[in-house]
Amino acid sequence: MRFIASTDAPLRQAYEQLVRDRYEAELGIEGASIRPSDPDRTVDVLALRGDSVVGGLRLVIGAPESGSRLPMESGDFRLTAHLEDLRLEQCAHGELCRAVVHKSVVGSRVLKRLLAGALVEAQARGLEIVLWLAATHQATYYTRLVEAHGVRVVTRPEIQVPYAIEYRGTPPRRVVHVGYLGEVGPIALPW
Repeated sequence: MRFIASTDAPLRQAYEQLVRDRYEAELGIEGASIRPSDPDRTVDVLALRGDSVVGGLRLVIGAPESGSRLPMESGDFRLTAHLEDLRLEQCAHGELCRAVVHKSVVGSRVLKRLLAGALVEAQARGLEIVLWLAATHQATYYTRLVEAHGVRVVTRPEIQVPYAIEYRGTPPRRVVHVGYLGEVGPIALPW
């Protein structure tokens, strides 16, 4: 298995199909769609087996001056209104999202490597802050993975992020996490 950071359109399409398939199967999201991200602000860190995408994690770079939104922002919900203390409009930031691993792959090892790759990509682009959403049952695991790279993480449970998609049944409660990437030195790639 190999890992790459990619902006390649065919690989992006394969990754997005994997996201749709897994979200539909595991989360009960029928017809899951991924809001298109600006290709100039999006990097996919991918796990490949041969030429097949078997895992991925997306980094979307924030650009508040352009009016572009991060994936967790929908409708009237804007992070700048809920995280005023971070002054996101004045610092380089991005969202880690759409983590997915094919069911045929051992997920934890792959996810660790995808996350490390995404943090390296974020640093390479000068990001000071990375944000992500995690369901409460995954929050501790993701926080530990990020903290393993020396990144301080603050959980913001007071922020209620609305769902932009329909679930079968009750959707899990999600929590916003803030990683202070600008406080650490260079993170080494795990591959």
